[in-house]
Amino acid sequence: MAKDVAYRYRKHTEGRGALYTKLNPPERLLAKTLCATRLEATRLERTLKSMSSLDKRRWALRLSENPKIR
Repeated sequence: MAKDVAYRYRKHTEGRGALYTKLNPPERLLAKTLCATRLEATRLERTLKSMSSLDKRRWALRLSENPKIR
């Protein structure tokens, strides 16, 4: 969850984000979406984190296929 996605991504690639991203730097940004409220974003983040790796990839693929979401 971030207001400035580019800034947060850059911090993760520099090893200045969460411990996981320090040890496993991101290769690329799969998707981003705009939520109407912080509560909606928090719920979406919680749902995504509870998904399996395969389900997360499927979610990102569906999201990237929707031209209205970038």
